[in-house]
Amino acid sequence: MKKIFLGLSIVFLVTTIAYGRPVRLWQPDELYKKSDVVVVAVVKEVGNTGKTSEIQLGDNNPKLKTIERVAKLQVLYVIKGKASDQCKLKYETLDPESVVAIINGPGRIHLAKGKVYLLYLKKTSEEDSFLGVLTGDFDDNQAAKEIKIATPNKSDADDGK
Repeated sequence: MKKIFLGLSIVFLVTTIAYGRPVRLWQPDELYKKSDVVVVAVVKEVGNTGKTSEIQLGDNNPKLKTIERVAKLQVLYVIKGKASDQCKLKYETLDPESVVAIINGPGRIHLAKGKVYLLYLKKTSEEDSFLGVLTGDFDDNQAAKEIKIATPNKSDADDGK
């Protein structure tokens, strides 16, 4: 009886832990090669464009409503390609009003005002406007990585009078 209970416990444990879906983990060099432009930028403003669409992973999963957002960026460093000091990034996020808890939901780009990101981008037909290099993938969040950069304090800058 103990062996049956132990066996069922192991099966239950494995099946609850192993629930998931495969997610491709992109390496920085792969994202770099795929990108037209790679920048480090600070987000100055985030807004909605008013456009909505839906995404779906497989036929058996529900469709999820998305909202197109646009972030105005101040480019700090250009690592690859050409970008002006001010540019825009268009990306989609899940509509917060239509989403409830999602197990293994999409990894979407999420940008916050004032934060600094390493962005892997592709050009659009609009001047100074970009998309994330993984736009169209269910998990496009790997095209935007928040980073921390050291900035001198005002008191540090004043020391060299």
